[in-house]
Amino acid sequence: MKRTAKTVSGLETIAAGIGLATVAREISCRSQVDEAQPADVIVVLGAAEYCGCGVPAEAILVESEGESTVHSVAAAAESMRRMNLRSCIVVSDGYHIYRVKKLLENQGLKVYGSPRPEDRLPLEQTSWKEE
Repeated sequence: MKRTAKTVSGLETIAAGIGLATVAREISCRSQVDEAQPADVIVVLGAAEYCGCGVPAEAILVESEGESTVHSVAAAAESMRRMNLRSCIVVSDGYHIYRVKKLLENQGLKVYGSPRPEDRLPLEQTSWKEE
């Protein structure tokens, strides 16, 4: 009986490890894929906007009450439902795209990911590096 319990426990551990590795691979793959295409709306999460983006102020809806990504996604999905919008491009840091897409898809939306461009300079170009 103890041997069976240990075998089952070992198989569960292996299955959990495989599941975790699969999700990690998906997160890594999705973090670099830009699926941007025509959609009803663009949802930008957790990002400051510095360059104006050329979007008129009247075309922007700001949701600033979200205490977490889950809350912000729920609020965005609710706003989209009220406006009869069914598809979106979600913009965030690459490692968030997979999770945010799943959250929005679970709300019944068609979602395309578009990772935020990396704007970090290579180490040799930063002003704080040691000489």
